[in-house]
Amino acid sequence: MKEYPSYDWGNMNSPWIKTDLNAWGPLIEGRIPVRFESGQDIFWSGKEFGYIYIVASGRAVVSLVSEGGGEKQLYIACPGAMFGEVDCILSSTHVAVARSIVRSELYCIPSRNAQEIMHEDSAVTERMIQYEALKCRILMNHISMLSFDEASVRIAKILLCLAETYGISGPEGILIDMRFTCTDMAGIVGTSRVTVNNTLRRFAREGLLEKQVNHYLIRKPALLRKYAQADE
Repeated sequence: MKEYPSYDWGNMNSPWIKTDLNAWGPLIEGRIPVRFESGQDIFWSGKEFGYIYIVASGRAVVSLVSEGGGEKQLYIACPGAMFGEVDCILSSTHVAVARSIVRSELYCIPSRNAQEIMHEDSAVTERMIQYEALKCRILMNHISMLSFDEASVRIAKILLCLAETYGISGPEGILIDMRFTCTDMAGIVGTSRVTVNNTLRRFAREGLLEKQVNHYLIRKPALLRKYAQADE
């Protein structure tokens, strides 16, 4: 039986989805990205589908929002990540909400155009199937983490995910070259801002972590990995 190797999607457990834009060549070829300002809504629950979005630069967050206004972040779409495609495939209104975290540029591919390309190009269709499998894997891991891990272990795991995606290794450890707040971390980890703040302070006291202006340095990556495996 012939095997078809999967595209290299990077860390398949990280809620920060990032990949090479070349993965979507036929979908974005000849298109000009649209700019979204920081905090700008891209789509919201109940909005009619219309476009598939691919991040050219910046970051967007995709979340579920309750009627009472509570928010649960599902994943962060970084350069190369696609979102909004499920609603277009199912021809349904959006269930989640999406907004830009920083000033971002997105390729906005009309649903009909995307479907025509998928019908004509089997390679794009295969990559789409792999990408949906990737997102299922990420969401399954996220559910597992929320269900079985203590908050401090979840925070340790997310720090390691950030280090893999945005880390710069140096003699003092791994610098996470991305700004984030305790509120940002709380949204993806599923806990309170106070809990995140207290946990990061404890990690700092234990020598695992050091805050440097608006960034964090993981001083002892091996020990943080050991801590992240505490509940396994």
